[in-house]
Amino acid sequence: MKCPLCKAEVENGKTNLPYEIGDDHLLVVSDVPARLCKQCGETFIDFQVVQNLEKIVEVAERDGITYGFLKYKEAA
Repeated sequence: MKCPLCKAEVENGKTNLPYEIGDDHLLVVSDVPARLCKQCGETFIDFQVVQNLEKIVEVAERDGITYGFLKYKEAA
C-alpha cells in the first residue's frame, strides 16, 4: 500500500491511541495494529480495528475507568 498523503511505502506496525472521554476521563490503548508510513509517519487503521477500539472504549466508560492503559490484544 502507498501512503495517500505522500505516496511513500506503508508498512504494518503498531501505534498507541489516546481517547479522552468527557472532561475527566483518559484511556490509552497501546499496541494497536496499524499501517505506518515510512516517510511522513501518518498512521492508518483498518475499519475492523476501529470497531474493536470503539467497543474497548465503550466498556471502559461503562466500567467507570477514569484513567487507564490497555493493550489492544488483551482488551479486544
